[in-house]
Amino acid sequence: MEAENNKNLNIDETGCLIQDGSIFIGLSSLSLAKQDIVSNTVEKILKEYKGSLKRKTKDYTTCSKSNKFLKEQNEYFYNPNKYYLFGEFDFAVITLIDGFTFPVREYSQKGFHLNTNDSILEFSRNNILGPTPKFNEENITKLYSGVFSQKSKQPLISISRLKLNDFFLLEKGTDFIRACIKLLNSKIKKEIESNLNFFIIENYSWSEITIVFLMNSYQMVSNLMLRIRSLVWDNLIASMEQMDIPLMKILLEKNPILIRENKDFHLFIDSHSIYGFDYELFNEINNGKLSLYEKILDSDLVKHNVKLSIKPGFVKRTLKSIHKIDKAIAETSKNESEVNESCQDKIFKNVVVKSDLFHQVNGQESISTKDLISWIVNLRLRKEEFHFIINTNTEVIIEHPKNPELIEIEEKLESQLLDSELNKLIFNSDTLNCLNDYMGSINVPHVIKEAVLNLFSIFNNKISDRLSFAGFIELRPFLRYLLRIIRYSKIQLDKENLYEIDVLLKSLDPGIHAFHHAYYNRVLGQYKNGNQYDQPMFFNLGSQSLISAFDILYKNITTVIGNKTSFVYVESDQNFTISDFALRLNYFHIFNPELLCAVLFQESMNQCSSRFKHEYPSLFQYNRKYDHDLSSERIYGELQYNGLRFSEYLNQYEEVLNAFTPEYFEHIFSDIVGYKLFYHNNPEMYVYWSWGYFCTDSKHFINKDGCLEVQDKYLIPFLLRQLMVLKCFDSDFYHSNDFNFDPKIDNRISENLELVRGFVENFFYKKNLMNWINEIRKFASEKYEEVFSNLIPFDQNDMMRRLIEGRVITYETNNNRNEIFQFTRNLLFSYLKAVRKITGETSLINIVDRNIESGNNSKNAIKYSNMLFDPHGGVYITNPEIRRKIYRLRSTFHMSIIDMSLKIKGKLLAEMINEKKDQIMDIAI
Repeated sequence: MEAENNKNLNIDETGCLIQDGSIFIGLSSLSLAKQDIVSNTVEKILKEYKGSLKRKTKDYTTCSKSNKFLKEQNEYFYNPNKYYLFGEFDFAVITLIDGFTFPVREYSQKGFHLNTNDSILEFSRNNILGPTPKFNEENITKLYSGVFSQKSKQPLISISRLKLNDFFLLEKGTDFIRACIKLLNSKIKKEIESNLNFFIIENYSWSEITIVFLMNSYQMVSNLMLRIRSLVWDNLIASMEQMDIPLMKILLEKNPILIRENKDFHLFIDSHSIYGFDYELFNEINNGKLSLYEKILDSDLVKHNVKLSIKPGFVKRTLKSIHKIDKAIAETSKNESEVNESCQDKIFKNVVVKSDLFHQVNGQESISTKDLISWIVNLRLRKEEFHFIINTNTEVIIEHPKNPELIEIEEKLESQLLDSELNKLIFNSDTLNCLNDYMGSINVPHVIKEAVLNLFSIFNNKISDRLSFAGFIELRPFLRYLLRIIRYSKIQLDKENLYEIDVLLKSLDPGIHAFHHAYYNRVLGQYKNGNQYDQPMFFNLGSQSLISAFDILYKNITTVIGNKTSFVYVESDQNFTISDFALRLNYFHIFNPELLCAVLFQESMNQCSSRFKHEYPSLFQYNRKYDHDLSSERIYGELQYNGLRFSEYLNQYEEVLNAFTPEYFEHIFSDIVGYKLFYHNNPEMYVYWSWGYFCTDSKHFINKDGCLEVQDKYLIPFLLRQLMVLKCFDSDFYHSNDFNFDPKIDNRISENLELVRGFVENFFYKKNLMNWINEIRKFASEKYEEVFSNLIPFDQNDMMRRLIEGRVITYETNNNRNEIFQFTRNLLFSYLKAVRKITGETSLINIVDRNIESGNNSKNAIKYSNMLFDPHGGVYITNPEIRRKIYRLRSTFHMSIIDMSLKIKGKLLAEMINEKKDQIMDIAI
C-alpha cells in the first residue's frame, strides 16, 4: 500500500541527502587601500551576528552550555575563513550557516556600512548560497572542520561554478543534479591527492553546483576541472550503475520530452572558476613566518595579468612603484623561472581611452605561484603608495599541453539545443511590427508603447541564450497574454469606432512594472551580467532558480483557480500582493516559506474573483467592485434586519462595524474557498498558521510604553474572518479555538474573541448574510469537486518524514492539471506539518520581544515556544538544534519545488517548441 501511496515520491533512499547546515560563500571587491577595512568589517559582521544568536538562545531557551548543538554552534558556525581572489572579485569569506538570515540580510551593503565608518569604494558582491549535500553519515560540522581546521588547512583556493545542461535538468529535475553531485564527489575523491580538500554545494542562482577546492597547486585543480568539463551522459550512467542503481533507473526512464538519444551530450554547458589564496598569507609574508606559504608547490607555475585603473597624472608613479615590486620579487625568488625585471617597457600596455595600465607580471613568461602571491601581497600592502589606484583586476592564466582526447570530445559534438528550436520561442519581427502598429492605432502613449516593445525585446534576448533561457520560459505566457489584450482593444476600436485607452492602460501599467522586476530577479548575479546585484534594496543574492520555482508553484494553483499567465516577482514590500498579472513576494516569503504556504491558497482566490462575477453574481453581492451602487449603509441594513440596534450597540460593536466595508467581503469569500482548497478539515493547522501570519505584520502592532500591543482595528476584522471560516467548516473548533497566546497580546485577543464570537452568533450568521456565507461554502465544495474527486493517494506522514530527513520530494511529469494542483497542495501542507512537528506542535503562539533584557528571562516567567513570530517580518527559531532541522527542512522544500518547476517547465518548453500556431495569430485580426 505504501508503494502505491508514494508513487509520486521517486526518492533515492540511499543517496546524498541535504545537510542541516550549509557552507556560504560571500564574494566582494576590494579597492587597493581598503582590504584591511573589508576584512575587519567581515569579521565584525560575523561576530555581531553570532553574538546576537547567543543572546537570543539565552533569552528564549533553557539550553545548557553542555548542549551538543549549542556547543557546535559556538565552535563551528559563523566563523570567518577569508581568501584573497584573482579576477573580478578580490575577497571571499566562507562560513558555516544554520539559517538564511545572515546570507540574505546581514552580508550585504547594509551590513558593511552599519559596521564601519570607512567608505568602502567600488564595493560589489556576489553571494553563493544553497544546500550542502550529505553523503552517507557525513555530518556538516565534520565536513567543515575537515576542510578548514588548522591541521588540514591548504594555502590556495578554487571556487568553481558549474552550469548543468538545461535539457537534462528539464527532463530529470533534481535527480539529475543529485546524480551529478554523486559523480563529482566520487570522481574527485578518486583523482585527488592527500593535499587537496574539497566540498560541494548546490546553488540557487545561475549555476546549480559549486565545488570549492583547497589545495597547494593551481595546476592540479585546473587539470581536474578540464576532465570534469568533458564529462558526458554516458559517464553519468556508468557511475550510477556502480553507485546507485535506483537513481540510474530513474535517469534511464523513457519519458522523452526534450532529450535526444545521444550518449555523448555534455553534463555541463558552462563553468566559471575563481582562484585565490588564504588571506593569512598576507600576515605570513609580512611577518616572515611562512608555514602555510611553504605548502605551495614550488613547481606550480602560472601566468598573471593585472589591470590597474589609475587616476590621471599618476601613471609614471605607478610604473615606478610596480618596478620596485618586480625587482624585490626577482631578488627573493627561489624558482628557476624567476621574475624577469629586464623587460619593463614591454610589459605595460595602456588600455584604450582609459587611464588604465595592463601589466603582465614577468612579461610573457610563467611565474611560480609562490612568487605571484608575494607580488600580489607586496602590491596590496603598499596601500599608502598606491592610494591613487582606483581599482585592480587580476587574471590567472594556466597553460595546458594540448590534450587530443579532450579536444576531440569538445569538437565532435553538435549542440544538444539547436538555434532553430530556441528561435521558435522568440517573438518574431512580424509579431512585434504588428504589435507596434496596433498600439499606435489605439493611441497608446509613446512611453508605454516603447516599454511594451522593450519587454518583448529583452525577453527575446534571454530566451534565445542557451545559458539563461530556462529561467524565462515561465514568463512567455504573460507576453502572449499582452498580445491578446492589445488585439482585443483593436477589435473593440474597429467595431465601435471608439475606445477609451484608460481601460487598456490600467492593465498595461502594472503589468510592465511587474515584468520589469521579474526580469531583473532572474538576471541578478549572473556573471554574464557582471555578477552585480542591480537592485540591492530588494534582496541580497542571486536566487534565480528559487524565484522561478515559486513562479511555477503559483501557476500550479492559478491554472485551476486563477489566471494561468500570471507570474512571480520579488520586491521589498512587507506583504505579498496579488494582481490579475502577478504575485509580488519579499525575501521572507522565499526563505521563510512557511509564511507563504500558510496563506497562498486563500490569497490566490483574490485573483480569480473576476472569473466568477458573471457566472455567480450572488457571491459578490456585497462587493462594491462588482456592484457599484453598494454602500456600507446597505450592509448595516442587513445587520439591522438581523436584530442589531445601532442606538444600543454602537459603542459595544463600533470596532466590528468599522471593518464592514464592501471590500472586506472579498476577503471572507477568499478565506472560505481557500480553506476548503488547502486546509480541508484541518482547523487546528488553519488557526495556528493564520495567527502566525497575522503576527508577522508590523502594522498590526503599536509601540506602547516600550512594548508591542496589538491594535484592535486590525485584530477584530481578522478574528471575524477566522471565525466565519470555522463556523462554516468546524463548529467544535469554532467554539473552543484552544490556543495559548503570548502574554503581550493574550489579553486583547481573549477580550475581543468573545466580543466577535457574540457578534457572529447574534447578528451576522443569520438570514440573508447566513445564506450568503452558506452559498460561498457550497460554491467551494461544488466548484472544485473535480479537483477532489480523484485524489492522488497521499501519505501525509510519509511526505512529512521525507522532508524532515532531507529527502527531496520529486514530481511525476505525467500528471494532469488537477493532479499537479493536488501535488502542490500536498507538498505545501506537508511542509507546514513538518515545521509544526520539528518545533514541537505546540498550541502556544509567541512573538519576538525586542525589549527583553538579555539574560533576565526565565522560562518560569514566560514560556516560549521554539518558533517565534516576528512582527518585523519572518519567524525566529530559538533552539540551536531546531534551527538546524528547520534549515534542512527549508532547503529540502526549496529543492523539491525546484524539481517540480524544472519538470513542468520542460513540458512547457516542449509544447512551445512543437506548437503549430504562429505567434502572429495571437495578435493578427
